[in-house]
Amino acid sequence: MGKEKYYNFQDILKILGFDYEFGRADKIYPFNRGKENVHFSWGQIIIPKYGIWKMVKNKISDIEEETISEIKMIYNIPFYEKTKKEGMCGVISKNINLSFRYDKEYKYGDISKSIYEVCFWILEHAKRTNDFYIITDDMIQEFMSYYVINNQCGLGSLDVSSPCVEKMD
Repeated sequence: MGKEKYYNFQDILKILGFDYEFGRADKIYPFNRGKENVHFSWGQIIIPKYGIWKMVKNKISDIEEETISEIKMIYNIPFYEKTKKEGMCGVISKNINLSFRYDKEYKYGDISKSIYEVCFWILEHAKRTNDFYIITDDMIQEFMSYYVINNQCGLGSLDVSSPCVEKMD
């Protein structure tokens, strides 16, 4: 197996299709403002807690039961658009799905990490809330580089939320 590539945030934005969004004829906000006018934050990846811990527990206990067969997540990427005096901000949400269909690698791509390895990484590195794991800061590049992009992943819908900006009195 070859050496895995580490992707920086610029690479990740391209892989998520942001270049495509800026180049479309029917651009949606903020992609209609031009690359030079939109700044993106690293954001956060949110993964439902259900099944992650149990997958690792079952694996180390030699229990064959799989509680989940794929890992679904949402990557929230905040942005700031600087063409107006006050500036505008919002969040871009991108669905990402990791599947582990060994019988369909020819169709869906190679599997470089097992579901157990991904679940274990999440347990070790993500922040825990009541119902979700949250991956933030520089862990985003590591997770995307070694566990998502080079694995059997699928990119889903992209949603932009940019409500009115208000200053707190």
